[in-house]
This record gives sequence, structure tokens and C-alpha cells, in this order.
Amino acid sequence: MREPTGPSHPSPVLAMLIEHQNLHIVHSDKSTSHYGLRADGKGPVRVSFLTSRSLHGSAVWGLQRVATADGGMKLVSCSEDGKMQVWTVSGDGGGSKVRTLLVGDDAPLRCLSVNASAGHAALGDKKGVLRIVSLKEVHEATGAKQDLEVISTCAAHEGDVLCVTFGPEKAKDLLATGGRDAMVHLWRLRSDGGLQVLSTFSKHTDAITTVLLRDDEAAQRVHLHTTSTDGQLVTHALSRLGEDLEAAQAMNAVSPLLASDVHPRGTFLVTVGRSDYLSFRQLTGGESLPVRRQYSIPSDGQGHHMVRIDPTATWVAVGSCNGSIKIVDYFTGTIVAQTPPSGAQPTIMTWVAVGA
Repeated sequence: MREPTGPSHPSPVLAMLIEHQNLHIVHSDKSTSHYGLRADGKGPVRVSFLTSRSLHGSAVWGLQRVATADGGMKLVSCSEDGKMQVWTVSGDGGGSKVRTLLVGDDAPLRCLSVNASAGHAALGDKKGVLRIVSLKEVHEATGAKQDLEVISTCAAHEGDVLCVTFGPEKAKDLLATGGRDAMVHLWRLRSDGGLQVLSTFSKHTDAITTVLLRDDEAAQRVHLHTTSTDGQLVTHALSRLGEDLEAAQAMNAVSPLLASDVHPRGTFLVTVGRSDYLSFRQLTGGESLPVRRQYSIPSDGQGHHMVRIDPTATWVAVGSCNGSIKIVDYFTGTIVAQTPPSGAQPTIMTWVAVGA
């Protein structure tokens, strides 16, 4: 099956910028860049970073930010070096600390998802193994400090686990994975940290590029959205307990879909792929996911392989296969800032809102 577009060895360098609103980017040449919003609202500008650390010795495939109770933040990352890192920065100016879990040299990690409220992280590796890790720093029963710990392991896919996501807050015990084997699995995370397979979906014919679980409050159900290099966007309607409620809805895109993100208010699914199109599909009012907005974002004919919408739903960051990064006005489609094409392709993009 085809490898989802993107460099095979993204940067091992992670960096963080504490600002009101910024976009943090890791590039394939081990460099980092940050784009912050001007106070006058005229668009993003490039800014220098305050702190950076080399947390891994090989390709970084996952990065997620988690807010902490003291107003600080955690950056959780996973890498092909077999390590998961948790970098905690306190909100009271007390500095930072790094916790490391070495899963193993023979376990190159490929994807990551964090369930902050439950204190768990899910890790998928290139051998098809799915692991659940406890992020809790204090043992609930004894009050003793504890290290990061793998509490559950299972064989999930044949080949790479390419994407993983936890369910929304009202279905946070649900977990979805997608693999190079074109399969999507829905899991339940038991209270003891064990995993139970609820459903297996085989609507795709090629590598899965994204899996998203979204809560539909009005319909009292959860939607599972998946994209693939086969060019299909598939939606499954599930109960809050994970049962498949009805036949899946599948839509063919004009080209392979390589990435997607959900609007902060849950109203649109944003997708990019091998074409120049940045598409916004409506998530409310039915299962058909009609395209309500679409912008053509130039890519030198190579398409786009990453997309992230900012928490205020004002800007959309698009990572192109030619190595350029574009910041697009969500409302008009205007490109307000961009970097030139280069060999340093964006591999991880994360909007961070800290210290407002």
C-alpha cells in the first residue's frame, strides 16, 4: 500500500513558545518555526522561540499539548527511537521537567493520542502494536510518585498503526485506530487499562491517514470519520457505547485524502489531499457531509499533507507536500502568510494558546 505523503524521517527536535496564540511547527530538517498572531489582527508573523530541547534521537511522529491545572502545559511526544516523552512546564514559573518512557528499541513508535482527563496515552508502533500508557505522576492508592508505565499492550494491525484517537469527553473510553492494512478498529478502554475490540471497519482499500471521533450531542451518538489514500472519506454513526447504528456513509474525494481536522465548535471537518483544495465539510444536519466551503491553495501540483485549524477558528495552517506552510484566513480563503517551498517539509503542526 502507498505510504501517506510526508517525509520518512521528521525532525527529532521539539520546541515550545509560550505566547497568547501561536503555531508550532517541526520540520524534516530538524528545524522549528513559530507563527504568532499580531495584536492588530493583520495576520500571523514569524517570531523566535523561547525554549527548545532535543527530546528524541530519531524521527518524531506524534506531538500533543495538554493543559495542566496550574495553568501550565504538557507536551507529549513519541518517536521512532522507541521513546515517549512528557515535557511539563509549570504555570507558576517553576520551570520544566521531562519524563521519559523507553518502550524499547524494537518498538519504533508511529502515532500518539492523549486522554488528559483519564490520564492515559495511546501509542501505535510500526509493528502494529497498540499500547496504553499511564501518565499519572502519583499513584492513586498509595500517594507515591510513579513513572510512566505501559498498562496494556495488544496486536492491533498488520503493519504500521498510522493514526490513533481517543473519543470525546462523553465517550472517552472509546479509542479508534487506523493502519497501513486499510483497517479501522474501534476499541473500549476498560477501567483496568485493558483494551476490548468493539468493531472492525473495512470500507477503505488503502492506508488510513486520519481517524476522528466526534460527539453529536443532539443525536446522542458518536461519529467516526476516517480518511485514506484511497480517496474516500467514510463516516460511521455509533452509539455512545460504540455500537454501529447504521450503514456507513462513504464519499469519494477528487484525490487521496491525506489529513483532516475538526472545527473547534464541531461544525466542520477540514480536509486536504493530493489536490490543491482545502475543503470544509458540514458535520451537522445529516450524514452526507456536504462541502460548504472550498478554497484552492497553490501547491505546485503536489497537494497538501497536513492541516490544522486554530482554536479560535480564525486561521487554518496548511502544510504542503512541496515543503511550504501557508496560513489561510478561515473566512475568506486569503493566504495571509506563507513560507517558500523547501526540502524541509512540515511534519508536525500544533496550535498552542498559552499564557493568555
